[in-house]
Amino acid sequence: MKKVFSNSEIMHIFNLQEQINGRTSNFNIYFEYNKIYSYGSHYLLGEILKNGNIIINNKGYSNTTSKHISLLTSATRNRKQYFTEQIKTQAVLNTLKEYINKLPRATKNKDYYKNAIISNYNTYIKYCRDFKLLTSKRRNQAHREILSLYKKFSSNQK
Repeated sequence: MKKVFSNSEIMHIFNLQEQINGRTSNFNIYFEYNKIYSYGSHYLLGEILKNGNIIINNKGYSNTTSKHISLLTSATRNRKQYFTEQIKTQAVLNTLKEYINKLPRATKNKDYYKNAIISNYNTYIKYCRDFKLLTSKRRNQAHREILSLYKKFSSNQK
């Protein structure tokens, strides 16, 4: 069985989940079972969950990592994709705060910020619902702050 692949091939082989491991010739990308890594085990690029969905770490550190993220996103488009920057509570909170703070000063991008706020919130809540996390997150201060910020935002939009 072939174990060494090009960058594009390895993403598709990983998505198929028909073999337990594989790598690129320069070891930049490798996978083991349901996890794929970029430049070592310190950067988990993606993980296929038991239900077939995938979580993609879309916090890139370099141009090459961004290319790996793009390749994985494309190769796994047949799966329900969740991106870490849209499901990690603190990341969502930071994004909402940033966009809500920019909104009053925005002239041309006002609709962009509004749509981004709505989209980020909805994706986060859908993820929490899909994985039945809403009850357990109630104790999380950042989660409560997300709910409060969005409630305030949506009431100002009416």
